[in-house]
Amino acid sequence: MRKKLEDKKYITEYTTILDLSKLGFEIISFIFFKTKKSGGKKVKDAAHEMIRSNPYILYAGFGNGLRGQDTVFVCIHKDFTEYTKCLDDFKRKWHENIDQLDSFLVPIKSFSPKPFSFRSLGEILRYSEILKKQNK
Repeated sequence: MRKKLEDKKYITEYTTILDLSKLGFEIISFIFFKTKKSGGKKVKDAAHEMIRSNPYILYAGFGNGLRGQDTVFVCIHKDFTEYTKCLDDFKRKWHENIDQLDSFLVPIKSFSPKPFSFRSLGEILRYSEILKKQNK
């Protein structure tokens, strides 16, 4: 079954979820901003390279958010000083290309009623199938 899922690209990667606090990390930041639609392909390519090469960024995605924000970064930091250095560096290098930057900080050691995991993905898929059958 696993081989079939891999062949059909349902499984694209295997990973381990680490205890980030034991590795010395204290903060996960969610950074939201609106990109300016200027600069064309050259700016877009430079932004993608910056994202790929930035060690703080765990995830980058495009979508729709509050106040028209269209980009999110999920970053990890050893401490608040490292977070501010990362954010200041990003703003300094990309201030001409971004608007409405906001961030949301999550202390890693804080209580989480549902820690990050893919454990419940099977339940979500089963529930989705049940809803689909009910709506037919």
